[in-house]
Amino acid sequence: MRIIVDTIIVFSALLNSNSRIGRLLLDSRDKFQFYSCKYLQKEIHRHIDKIRHYSGLSNDKLSELIAIVESRIFFIEEELLPAIVIAEAKDMELFVLPDLLPCVSILRINNYSACRSILATT
Repeated sequence: MRIIVDTIIVFSALLNSNSRIGRLLLDSRDKFQFYSCKYLQKEIHRHIDKIRHYSGLSNDKLSELIAIVESRIFFIEEELLPAIVIAEAKDMELFVLPDLLPCVSILRINNYSACRSILATT
């Protein structure tokens, strides 16, 4: 199954890798294919100090965890998304945050399942 993950999902996994979300990202490589936008990687590194503080992980452990989590996700360049799909995603009114627009566009173009809907049913 293909799943779109957003910043909230990945940050949750980084803050507690033993949580339900953390285990989903880290232990389900054979069951799920995770996708997100390149913007997510920028957000991780922009907030690295806060993630380190709240996770309680050392620099080395956090770097290792980030590398593992990022290796589980296929990152898509936002610039490669067709303009028509982005316009359709805007019209869907499924989100409030403009930063989610590329993820919604990926969801729209590929008809993927959203990670949150899967977590809600588990």
